[in-house]
Amino acid sequence: FVAEWAPGIDYTWLGTHDDGGTQDAAWFAHGVTAIRRALSQPHAKVVVHCHMGVNRAPSMAFAALLDHGYDPVRALDAIRSARPIAAVLYAEDAVTWWAGTTGTDPAPARRRVRQWHAEHPCDTGWIISRIRRAEITDR
Repeated sequence: FVAEWAPGIDYTWLGTHDDGGTQDAAWFAHGVTAIRRALSQPHAKVVVHCHMGVNRAPSMAFAALLDHGYDPVRALDAIRSARPIAAVLYAEDAVTWWAGTTGTDPAPARRRVRQWHAEHPCDTGWIISRIRRAEITDR
C-alpha cells in the first residue's frame, strides 16, 4: 500500500506480538537499523507506529533513543511527554538488547526502567478499552 500510494516513503514493517511477553532482541535490532538508515539521510523524519501506540511503537522508539545515546529515564520521560498513553511495556527488553550491542551490564538500566514504571503507572487496560470503544464508534 505504501509503495503504491506514497512511493517517496520508505516503509519497514516489523510484525510482532503484543501479548505482554518479551520482545526478541532481533526485533529491536531490525527496527533500530531501519531507523538509523532513515536518519542517515538529510532532513529525514521517522514515524514509528503500531496499532494503538501504547506498547510496541513506544518501545521501539525507546530502543532508538537508547541507540542515539539517551539516558533510559530521559528517553522514557520524552516518550511519555510526547505520548501520555505510552506504557512502553517492552522497555526492559529494549535495555537488554541495547546492553548487548554496547557490551554493558543491563541490570542497572533495567532497574531504573522498572523504577520509572513504578513511579509513572499507566492503566493500559483502561486506555485500550477507550481506543477499542472509539474504533467501534468510528465504524
